[in-house]
Formats: sequence, C-alpha cells, structure tokens
Amino acid sequence: LWESFSARASIEYQGEYFMTGRDFLEAWTSDEFYEKPKLELYDLEYDTMIETSNRNSDFNTLFTATSLISYPDYVFLRSILLRPDDLSVQSFQMLDLNLDGQVTLEEFYDMYRMFTKNDETSDPSAHISTTLRVLLFGKNDDGTIDLEKFTRLLSDVQTNCLRAEFNRFRSRDRTDDSISVQGFMRAVLRRTKVTSIQRARFIDKTEAYKSLEEVSFEQFKSMIELLNNFSDFEVAVR
Repeated sequence: LWESFSARASIEYQGEYFMTGRDFLEAWTSDEFYEKPKLELYDLEYDTMIETSNRNSDFNTLFTATSLISYPDYVFLRSILLRPDDLSVQSFQMLDLNLDGQVTLEEFYDMYRMFTKNDETSDPSAHISTTLRVLLFGKNDDGTIDLEKFTRLLSDVQTNCLRAEFNRFRSRDRTDDSISVQGFMRAVLRRTKVTSIQRARFIDKTEAYKSLEEVSFEQFKSMIELLNNFSDFEVAVR
C-alpha cells in the first residue's frame, strides 16, 4: 500500500507525502499504476488548508483538491471502504470503553491500528494533522466522535468513492444518471482477483443482456454495499 500511496500522492510537506482528496479518488477508481510529480507545500498553505478544515464539519470536503490525506488516513479510508458497515460500527463500539458514547483521539488511534493491522508506517501519532483528523477532532485535537458522527463519516466516504467509480464507468455521452450492464460488471469484477482473461469472458457474457435496463447510481451503490458483506466476494460474483 505504501508504494501505491507514495506514487500517487501529489503533495510533499515537511518530508512527508500527502494525497489530496482528488488524488485519493483517482487512486481508488484506477487500476493503472502511475506516479505523480510532487508539489511542495509551504507553511502558510498548510495552515490555510488546516484552518479551512477546522471551520467545516462536512466530510465531503475530504475529497476536494484542497484536502490533505496522510498515509495512515489512506490505509484507514481504504479499510472502511472494503469492510461491511456493521463491522466498522462494532469497531467503534469496542473502543467506547467507558460506554459514554464518545471516542477520543487516542482511542481513535487504536481504531487506526486495528484497521491497519499494526502497520508501523501507518501509526497516526507519528504524523502531522490532516483534513480527516481536524474534521473529526478539531484543530487542537480536543474533540470527540460519537456513533452518529462516525456513521456519517462512513456514509460520506462510501458515497463519494462509489460515485467516482460509478462515473468512471458511465459513458460520457449519457445525459441520465446510469451505467450499462457492462459498466456495472466491470465495476464488480475489479473488486475480485480473477485474471484478465476471466474478466473479459465475464464481460462478453453480459453482451446478451444489452436490452436490460441501465443501472442507476442508487442501484449500483446498494449492490456494491451488499457484495461487500460477502466473506468470499469472488464466490459471490461467480
């Protein structure tokens, strides 16, 4: 994951690489390996980005061109995109040790480590503040997260990433908000480890269903969320 993150990150600050929200969406929706040139961020620019996040409570701003996503954020966001919602919520509830319905920054660090499987490189305590951290805990790290806020984070992250993926498989000349059956199948198959030959065969089979109705974004979102709950995704697809 570090190789993918460091290649696709477009920002460098204090010797550390960062993705913008746009970088993250591009990395999430692309199957190609590519390396971006790094833009060095100055202190004033960093302070402005953090202050902007501090004045905003909308998680959708996490996916703009002016947000900062660190490597721990990248691993964490990918993790919650690939696991069922109920499992992520259970992880939150496990951290609420005193049952007050609130999780502090230090407790959230434990959640990071749980999702990142003790990857030392992704230890958030070793990194400077980012857009996600400020949105969750404020500029001074003295805020807390409740279950409603965490659930909203999950929903906004999944919706933004699925929308970007949906748009990738949507024909540019389409005026309605839908994709073809073939486009939907491509989106499903990229989540599996089937070979390129097997993938092409699956796509060929969908040619027989051209007459079927197009897939709307809400249908696409519901189906992907359903498939994410299968323990063996490839068996489900087959």
